[in-house]
Amino acid sequence: MLSVLAALILLAAGATDIHSRVIPDTFSIALLGLGAIDLLLMGDAAAALSRVALVAAALAVGFAAFTTGLVGGGDVKLLTATTIWITPALYPAFLMVTALAGALAALLVLAVRALRRHVLAKPADGPPTVPYGAAIALGACTILFLER
Repeated sequence: MLSVLAALILLAAGATDIHSRVIPDTFSIALLGLGAIDLLLMGDAAAALSRVALVAAALAVGFAAFTTGLVGGGDVKLLTATTIWITPALYPAFLMVTALAGALAALLVLAVRALRRHVLAKPADGPPTVPYGAAIALGACTILFLER
């Protein structure tokens, strides 16, 4: 049941990122809190500890990517909070699906910008931004579906 709530939160975060290119912290906080409850209910201390270690690693890598300007802070927080829901065994698959969804999102953003510029004769509004929260949501929901 908690994983269904997590999936709904992820979908809402992805939709918000598509619409406004902002991921409110409340989504990440809710995901992390529900994930902590899920780990407590699991009753497997070793599995919980491995997921917490993975969360710490995701935060460290995400922080490095954020400080170099590769990703936004909301994306890092959402990815970090999502990590608590993914088992270490399926984490590479999660990253792969998320990366593929992110690449697709980037291509869609570029296509829409080209369409606006060439067909509608409207200039682009600043540099392109990719709603990577939607890619994170798709990757996580895919793995949650497979895992549960």
